[in-house]
Amino acid sequence: MQRQTILIGLLATALLLSCGSDSSDDEGLGGFQPVGGLPAVQSLGAVWSFGPTDVWLTAEGGRLLHFDGSSWTETQLETYSMMLDIWAFGPDDIWMVGGDSLARYDGAAWQVTVPSEEQPGIEGLSGIWGSSPQDVWVVGTQSTAAHWDGSTWKRYIAAGPENTVVWGSGPDDVYVVGMSQVDHWNGTAWEDVEPEGMGGWWEGVWGFASDDVWLTDGSGEMAHFDGSDWSVQELDFTAEASVLWGRAPNDLWGVGSPGGILHWNGAWHEVGHQKIGSPYLRIFHDVHGSEQGDVWIVGSELGEKGVVAQLYRR
Repeated sequence: MQRQTILIGLLATALLLSCGSDSSDDEGLGGFQPVGGLPAVQSLGAVWSFGPTDVWLTAEGGRLLHFDGSSWTETQLETYSMMLDIWAFGPDDIWMVGGDSLARYDGAAWQVTVPSEEQPGIEGLSGIWGSSPQDVWVVGTQSTAAHWDGSTWKRYIAAGPENTVVWGSGPDDVYVVGMSQVDHWNGTAWEDVEPEGMGGWWEGVWGFASDDVWLTDGSGEMAHFDGSDWSVQELDFTAEASVLWGRAPNDLWGVGSPGGILHWNGAWHEVGHQKIGSPYLRIFHDVHGSEQGDVWIVGSELGEKGVVAQLYRR
């Protein structure tokens, strides 16, 4: 997803946020509070929570951080690529992708593989999703959409030249989001399903069923698919969402810039955003939670100390 270009996005919008004023408080952010006690990291790439005592974060240089409810432990993968996305089927079967690497955890140890060594052309991985360990999709650069059937990889050409994220409701209902295009896999072929009225660099997709799918382009617009048609909503918020995650149809979160947090509970609400005019710029670039209701957000902040990792929890 756009996590590959976090620094570019930070620099590109810094001037915009350095002027103007807004009374919105950027502390707390609707119940979200900063999390301390992390090992020293500059960047956080992705987050996955199984619950308040089992949370994984990815950091620069192939570093992984795990929270057991009281303290953090660190693991170094056999790669220096930051893992940019996480998908898990359980605490003992976790998958991550970043660069040309895929990391998988069996509950005891991590193993790193390079899918392109088996199927050439699988490059620049930034997104992963699966319905089972025998049905996993990864997406990346060069229009990569690659499928794992439990034994081999097969590469497809789908969506845009820079695919960023993938999500599905099952083996025959998978969406790949890329630059200027959204493609859908129906189990046998890909088709372009970009909603009318939206365009640009697509950034986020999430859903709960084949007739309940959300898209965001990170610029204040959302599109929803009800199984037959797309409807586009223009959100008049300061906060913008480029990443989506939710645990139920009426509990969907979106995060982005400037430190933006949105929530859908039947309608979209702006939970919080960073104060415009702040001498720094915060961008959230992943969100995840668990059935227990805890929600975690990772991001980066550009300020006097350069780029600093951000971690919030609710």
